[in-house]
Amino acid sequence: MDLVEQGKKNIVVNLRNTDYISSAGMKALLWALMKVRRMIPAGDVVISEIQPKLKETFELIGFTHLFKFYGEDVEAVGSF
Repeated sequence: MDLVEQGKKNIVVNLRNTDYISSAGMKALLWALMKVRRMIPAGDVVISEIQPKLKETFELIGFTHLFKFYGEDVEAVGSF
């Protein structure tokens, strides 16, 4: 959230070492995505190196339709 408030518009969130995200964490990701997509020009928040079990959670709540997912940070950064 600090990055967005500093005016950063293209953000990679690496979830390599993350097994669990609370509802507050999910809300923060969604808030950041909404904020950067409203910027001119629009930005994006992408996810890299997500654990399979955590990606299932993202799928269940519909976040896979909102966020782009990449296997590595280099791919994610290259998407901007």
